[in-house]
Amino acid sequence: MNRSIRPFLLIPLLCLCPGSHGQDLLPTTVFGTNGATNTDIGTGADIVIRHALQPDGKLLLGTYLSGTGLHIGLMRIDTACGALDASFGTGGKIVHIFELKSTLLDMTVLPDGRILCSGVNSSSSSTSSSVGSIYRFNSDGTPDLTFNGTGWRADRFDANSGGANAAVVLAPTGGYYTVGVSTFNNSGGVNGFGVMRYLEDGTLDNTFSADGKAWLPPPAPFFYIRCETGLLLADGSVLNIGGVGNDIDPYQICLTKFLPSGEPDLTFGTGGQIVTSVAYSEANLQRRISAVLLPDGRFLLGVRSVDQRAMVACFMPDGSLDLDYGTDGISEMDPTTGNDIANGLQLLPDGGTVQFGSSGSGSGHYMVKRNAEGQPEALFGSNGVVLIPDITGDQYIGGGVMLNDHSAIVYGADGFPTEVALAIKMTEDPNVGQFADLGPDTGFCPGNTITLDTTMPGSSYLWSTNSTAPTLEVSSAGTYHVAITNTAGCTDRDTVEISAFTAPPVPTIESDGAGLVTDASSQIQWLLDGEAIPDATDPSYTPIENGVYTVSDTGENGCGSLSLPFTLLNVGIPGTGASNMDLHVNPNPVVGQATLNFVLGESMAVTLELRDALGRLITTFLNRQVLRAGEQRFALSLPNDLAAGSYLLVLSHVKGRTSVRISK
Repeated sequence: MNRSIRPFLLIPLLCLCPGSHGQDLLPTTVFGTNGATNTDIGTGADIVIRHALQPDGKLLLGTYLSGTGLHIGLMRIDTACGALDASFGTGGKIVHIFELKSTLLDMTVLPDGRILCSGVNSSSSSTSSSVGSIYRFNSDGTPDLTFNGTGWRADRFDANSGGANAAVVLAPTGGYYTVGVSTFNNSGGVNGFGVMRYLEDGTLDNTFSADGKAWLPPPAPFFYIRCETGLLLADGSVLNIGGVGNDIDPYQICLTKFLPSGEPDLTFGTGGQIVTSVAYSEANLQRRISAVLLPDGRFLLGVRSVDQRAMVACFMPDGSLDLDYGTDGISEMDPTTGNDIANGLQLLPDGGTVQFGSSGSGSGHYMVKRNAEGQPEALFGSNGVVLIPDITGDQYIGGGVMLNDHSAIVYGADGFPTEVALAIKMTEDPNVGQFADLGPDTGFCPGNTITLDTTMPGSSYLWSTNSTAPTLEVSSAGTYHVAITNTAGCTDRDTVEISAFTAPPVPTIESDGAGLVTDASSQIQWLLDGEAIPDATDPSYTPIENGVYTVSDTGENGCGSLSLPFTLLNVGIPGTGASNMDLHVNPNPVVGQATLNFVLGESMAVTLELRDALGRLITTFLNRQVLRAGEQRFALSLPNDLAAGSYLLVLSHVKGRTSVRISK
């Protein structure tokens, strides 16, 4: 697929953000799908060509539409995940046509949030009706009707010439500059490079060159011209940056400088113009050159070189090449195996730059980083090159921006010839920003379930079972997915595998004459009256107390089995003196009330409890009550709601404990 015929433009905004740490960048998983978003803005082919990073962290993207029925396309997205901002336009995007054809070639966001654009507007299909235009939108994407009463206007440099406004910038004294070109057409007109200045209300500023328009013809003998971009210089002058040639490819970079008054700067080159020695390729297309101004007055121009490489040229304030930059003022890099199209140039705080683009065949996509001297930044990707994977299978990179967190969003188009807006986020950690977490693969034990919990207040949920609740109770094995959309509109996904675990066989307990033994073979734990016996984890156990013994066997997956109870009554009671704790209950089974008899050899505190067959406490009759030595006799009443069955009456004191089985 040939991408070389696509129109493109970009003047990146200066982003005060650091460069890469020296690691490669990869698509982040939470951005769109697999790192990419595809947005169909309007009928026709939308190619993202401009961006503005806004104070709230949202990213405004502007598109150029190729083909017939041209329109201005804008969309606003979240930089974390690419979600469209529902507060902007309709569902986060707008399509607007002021006349038959309205196109966007440049865009900037004003300090109050309004959006200023420039481009071309046509009232008919004739080339003579194509006129350089300026547009202004409110922050919500609606046309700003306080600008010229309509939100836009189109102006010719003379009565007949057509034209295009390739760039728009804020004037330091208020109002706006458009930087563009005039062109001849069927109605006449002439070629030339120019600047217009508008007041904030949309009227031409007559203090600028008497009528708000400044213009110079191209230097002889060049016939073909293009205005690619523009710069507002530190002294308030405006630089028109374009190309001239006697064929459509290659072009020589041509610089035309206008003073704040609108007059040509006669100290700049010849009559305010310089045709540089730097040639670039594919000048017949829109806005191939990207420009950034350095703090010391120098400026960098990024473009595709004649030999089809990503090129940056550094110029001194007087328009001459800075021979200390790159190699004699020019830095060329060859990031892909194809012919590289360079789209966009961003200046970083350390004086380095990042350039974005694709190969002409669409087979490769890249970011390249240079240091302040124009040399490849060796610690960025592979010798200054980060390759962008073709996530969508039919993508084109038209520009990008490095963000403050060392990530980058690159943008362009997906699909050909009916293209939709594309954005891809690249990060050092592709998992950064994930918030859907189902935890590791797990399972549940027999007779149990497991609850998957992803609760995030204000979020919405969609499980693979079609449930929309924040939690999911799982009772069968399988793979479960969830998609969570948070309050910012970001969606993250996670998957977990749930298994139905098995438990070890139910262990048995037997007496071998010396103690108790079990056939449990995994993680063994002996219990007395339902409570774990410390350090009793071997297959055999020698009891030192009477009571109800059980043993649990726990497998590697955490599932356990519990034996049937084994009641032991023949363990001697340790002690001194004439202690005799044999318990006698009459009648047994107990009906209504019974009598308990036993003998104490000395005075002591005793506890009398009723437990079930598993050793679980039901009620306490005596709790550390001090009794005198001698024969004891108590009347017992079992709880009225106690079910019929077998129970243990357990008597204990500091000397030991004993029990007797009773029935109800």
